[in-house]
Amino acid sequence: MIQKSTEAPLRRRVGVPVHEARLTEAFATQANKLMPPGPGRRLYIIPEPQLGRGRPDAIAITASPRGLHSYFKNSIRFTTFTQAVVVSDDNNHSVGVSDSYAKELRSSMRTDGWNDAQIKKAESIVHDSLAIEAKMTDWRRAIRQVARFRPMANRTAILMPENSASRVDKMSLKIYNSGLISASDVTLRWTVKARYQKIGTAQKLWLLELLHRHFEHQEIKSPPSCATPQDCSEVSTLVQHSSEAARFDLA
Repeated sequence: MIQKSTEAPLRRRVGVPVHEARLTEAFATQANKLMPPGPGRRLYIIPEPQLGRGRPDAIAITASPRGLHSYFKNSIRFTTFTQAVVVSDDNNHSVGVSDSYAKELRSSMRTDGWNDAQIKKAESIVHDSLAIEAKMTDWRRAIRQVARFRPMANRTAILMPENSASRVDKMSLKIYNSGLISASDVTLRWTVKARYQKIGTAQKLWLLELLHRHFEHQEIKSPPSCATPQDCSEVSTLVQHSSEAARFDLA
């Protein structure tokens, strides 16, 4: 069920051009059409997340509400992405921490009752993710920024007005494995659909941590449960919104 909003209208965050903020707001209202979550899942949108490698304008995460509810009751909490890497024992990352620190962190995790099977279960909660960078005209800069946070999400995309999107070099998008979303007056659509790539356990654990933080920030202790599969397929932003317009707190 989509919650009604009592939040104030969009406010401009310092350093973020208001037109790009409006593009991001449009993404929040139409993200479920661009990336349908599917039965038993819900789409959660976090504005300007600290991914550990860059900071996109927004990320949409498809996850199981029931899985999140269970995870938040007894989750591992991380202060940095590096900790998620150490706990997951992901050998694909060079984290630059000592062996003793890594051993201590894993030992602490097991003391709290976590084991490899529980980490695997937590990993299965996140099904998909799409990080977007909004730009009015400068697609080259957008691609550079997308390239930085590309390893942290299953999909990435540039979001631009339709007239600017038509000038984006499609080969550059292919090289950096990025999608392209164009915005007209009322509609967002895929010009180049973002391709799915697998992400590691560390990335998924970090996305769960970001979700947890934003629920806490909004004083929502756990996501709402789903009465029906249809409820689960509706988009749910982590800043409350009405059915007419998402209310991003960009102050």
